[in-house]
This record gives sequence, structure tokens and C-alpha cells, in this order.
Amino acid sequence: MKGKTEDVAVGPATISDAKAFLWVAKSSELRNLQVDDVKLTNLKQEGIRLDGDATGVSIENFDFSMRDAQDTDYPAGIILNSGTDILIRDGRLSGFRSPTAKGDYPQGDGVSAERGVSKLTITGVSASGNADGGYDLKSSETRLDDLRAEDNYRNYRLWGSVEAGRLESRNPRGAHLWAGKGADIRIAEFVVSSDTDAPILQIDGAKRVQIDHCVLSVPEGTSTVSGNASNAELILDESCKL
Repeated sequence: MKGKTEDVAVGPATISDAKAFLWVAKSSELRNLQVDDVKLTNLKQEGIRLDGDATGVSIENFDFSMRDAQDTDYPAGIILNSGTDILIRDGRLSGFRSPTAKGDYPQGDGVSAERGVSKLTITGVSASGNADGGYDLKSSETRLDDLRAEDNYRNYRLWGSVEAGRLESRNPRGAHLWAGKGADIRIAEFVVSSDTDAPILQIDGAKRVQIDHCVLSVPEGTSTVSGNASNAELILDESCKL
């Protein structure tokens, strides 16, 4: 999608074996895009990518999956490099991964949002089996609620300003929540369960992490906080402390 475009509706659609479904180019100016009722299977790289000047985007009622690891650098279900007033609601993102033989760090996210993104809302979405983050978000003024993440390396990988309602995390391979440089995060309820001792929080340069309530079902010996939290403001309810 290139050039100046307004009031676009995409879907319903069911597609298999595509490299990508929808790409909004850097040169574009997009106003009011609605993607609804789209199922993408065996994707080769990504489902949706926003690179341009986009305002007023909704992506709803979707199921995007990558069946096998693909030889691509940064596979993801939804990639947001720029844009504002973006809603992602009621969907599933699974299996995005590049081959582990390509390097030591796993690549592949459910949703990836860069710092050029603002006013992003994600609700009612599940991200599972992705090589890196279920949700890898650097966006500002981010709102999250009713999310599920399972069997990602880091289920939630958050860098920007985030206000969250209920987040559920199951069986990550690395950490339930990773808080990166400059992150300012508040979560109303964090529901955590795992069979391994993956830490609940991994701090790597976060500014502030506040969790108002936790529901924990984790093995004995699990760490509440790992990484370097010396400069972070941590406000954790007693229910979050092991």
C-alpha cells in the first residue's frame, strides 16, 4: 500500500503460504484502515507491516501463524514501525521464528512495535510459540488488556510507557516479563504460571515497574526479579513476591 489512502477495509480473507499479507510502505499516508476477519497460515515472513504515516488503524478478529521456522531475519505476526491510534483486538499470533542456526539470539515476535508508534491498544489477543517476544513493544502511550502469552522466549518484552489491565503469562523459556531501557510499566493484574523457574521479572534498564496484584503458580526457587534492578523503581504488591 503506497501513496495517500483513506477509509480502507480489508477482509474477510483466508490465505496460506504467503510471504506477507499487508504492507504499508514508508512513502504512504494512510488514514482509517480496518482489517477484519483475516486468517493467515504458514506465513513466510509477516502478516501485517506498517512503515508509513498511519493514523486510525484497527486489526481485529484475526489468526496469523507461521508453521515452520523461516529463513528470514525478523519474522513477526504484526510489525509496527510507525503510526498512531492503532487498535489490535481479538486475535491469535503463533509460531513466528527464524532458524536458530542463524545466530545465538532467537528472532520472531507476535507483535513488534517500534518507538515511532504511539497510542497503541492491544486487547483480547494471544501470542504463543514465538522465538523471541510474544509482545515486543517500544511504543509510547501503550494500553494492554486481556492478553495471553505462552511459550515465547520472553512472553512480554516491554520498553516504552505501558498501562495494562490483566496480563496472563504461561511457560516462557526466558522470562515472564522483560522490562527494557526506559520502560515505565503499570499492570493491574499479572497472572503467571510455569513449569520452569523462569523469573517473573527480568529488569534491563527499566525506569519503573508497578504491579498491583499477582496470581502466581510457579515452582519453588523461582525468582521474582532478575537482572539489574538497581536503578529501577519497583512497586510490587505482596502477592507478587515469592
